[in-house]
Amino acid sequence: MAEIHPKLEVPLSTRILVVDDSEIMLTGMRTILSTLGFTDVVSARKGATAWNLILEQIEKQKPFEIILCDWNMPGYISGVQLLEKVRTATTHNSTIFILVTTENTFDKVKKAMDLGVSNYIIKPYAHTDVTLKLNSTWKKSKQAAA
Repeated sequence: MAEIHPKLEVPLSTRILVVDDSEIMLTGMRTILSTLGFTDVVSARKGATAWNLILEQIEKQKPFEIILCDWNMPGYISGVQLLEKVRTATTHNSTIFILVTTENTFDKVKKAMDLGVSNYIIKPYAHTDVTLKLNSTWKKSKQAAA
């Protein structure tokens, strides 16, 4: 029996940045997004690289509309630090920022909420999980902008 996927409600031309230090997780998310039909997906394996890409795209006046970012990344900038930079150091506070994580303790979730995370995708995830989170977050974002 074929798996039934929910209908995607996010425009396929949406500019998406995927950030994960794990090549396997990065490839998995990119595969799901490609299968959904997204055509403008960029990826980074480090928070610092992602931050540079974000600034570069803002300068080109083509900011990412959705950022899917791993929480725990070794190095200079973690996922939650990248979230904080996006929310405080740019004028693009409306960018949808979804943390992809195994983190679910109250303190960590509260910290991310306080910083303005748009939503979470809990690892491990499936195609349907990604579609549902993208749909609900996109809808909430558009309602807030109206």
